[in-house]
Amino acid sequence: MTDPADPSFDRRRPFLAHRLRDRYEFINLLGRGGTGAVYEVRNLRLDRIEALKVLGESLEGEAAERFAHEAKVAASLNHPRIVKIHDFGMEEGIHWYSMDLVDGPTLEGLLKAHGPFELSTFARAILPVLDALEHAHGLGIIHRDLKPANILLNHEGRPHLADFGVAKSKESLLKTQTGLFLGTPAYIAPEQALTGGADLRADIYSMGALIYHILSGQLPFQGDTPLQIVVARLDKDPVPLQQVRPGLPTELAAIVATAMARDRDLRYESAGRMRDALRSFCQDAGVAWEGPITGLPLPPCARIPLPPLPLAPEPASPGPAGRKPSASWRWALGIAGVLLVAGFGWRRRPRQLPPPVPVALPVQPAPKPPPDPPRAAARPTAPAKAAPAQDATRVPASYPQLEQSFPPEGDSGAACAGKRVILTLMVGEDGSVQGCQILAGTTPACAEAARKAAMRYRFKPALDSQGRPVKASTTIALEFPEGP
Repeated sequence: MTDPADPSFDRRRPFLAHRLRDRYEFINLLGRGGTGAVYEVRNLRLDRIEALKVLGESLEGEAAERFAHEAKVAASLNHPRIVKIHDFGMEEGIHWYSMDLVDGPTLEGLLKAHGPFELSTFARAILPVLDALEHAHGLGIIHRDLKPANILLNHEGRPHLADFGVAKSKESLLKTQTGLFLGTPAYIAPEQALTGGADLRADIYSMGALIYHILSGQLPFQGDTPLQIVVARLDKDPVPLQQVRPGLPTELAAIVATAMARDRDLRYESAGRMRDALRSFCQDAGVAWEGPITGLPLPPCARIPLPPLPLAPEPASPGPAGRKPSASWRWALGIAGVLLVAGFGWRRRPRQLPPPVPVALPVQPAPKPPPDPPRAAARPTAPAKAAPAQDATRVPASYPQLEQSFPPEGDSGAACAGKRVILTLMVGEDGSVQGCQILAGTTPACAEAARKAAMRYRFKPALDSQGRPVKASTTIALEFPEGP
């Protein structure tokens, strides 16, 4: 059975891939986290491989606004060490943007795999990022979430700064809840944690904390909860870096301490000044800082293959007794397809099916196997082969088709006029709707009205290759009418 919690399963991907089918081909899942999923796609217009980030289905409101803000901010930056944003859009409430695919590990992944960085690895990873940060700061953009996971390496070993999701710009009108700080607790500056307010010196602090981590292998502040980690930096300094990693040059430890000063007036006044201080240290200490990271394996991004997309179903046919669904409450079948719940993955529909007939299809019993021929008692018999599992043949060859629909109950019609809600329905072997998942909607009230109506719908069930009903899912879109 396909598990919706599995990272390779994404309810939104089939719908979005269908809507963007003329522009992108979805190939692999690259990663999935709290804010959404990132896919490897082929840009069909430019014939090149890119990454496409999709906002998670459980996030909306301020999160969607922040996601759009990230795309616009990153797209305004033009620096070779910043991941380039190419396009941005929204499809039925699903936000996405495409960007360069930086096909290599993050600094976080490199740290976990190989431990604290050698000085040349550290210098080649950090100096280009400080240069990119100076470029962003020059345009009035503060990153506010610098951490090893947001610095990506390409296959050559060159770093790229990514994820401007909580960036702040001069023109930004992004509002946050009172008392809510944005950023990762292990790396944010004290003032960012206290008030949420930050200038470019907050990024300087985060770079110091990041360097502390990749040079020592441990975070500058420890705690059992994110709150404890944040509170710890408000009234004390971290354990001296040389104490955590003996033998580290004093000059380098001093640069990190300056960057992490609790009083922001004591920090470097710009990313460029911090970069110049590190460059001078490297030159004096004979540390190679130019060029890509070398001497370490740089595996490409992990990829999870995606199941093939189903074909788009035909429009719904008349219901029982020739009755058509009410024109005021028309359902349009969306892209979706058949999600196999018998545990066999996805399969494309091999042919167009005739319109559904309002009668139950008989289920043909499987033919009985012929009796074994008689054998001589003295002749040994070969061991019988295990019969294939009965469900192995029950792979849907068609998808559920709508037969009967009902309008949402109550007075939601006027409040939801012109709205659209996209849902995935689990249709049982008897054609009844057994489950409903909202993919995209408007207000919670409209989404709930659509869900309740969908649970009453009747479908012609999906059929396997032998014409037997099977449990499967399909995605539909409900459009509330503009008027009577």
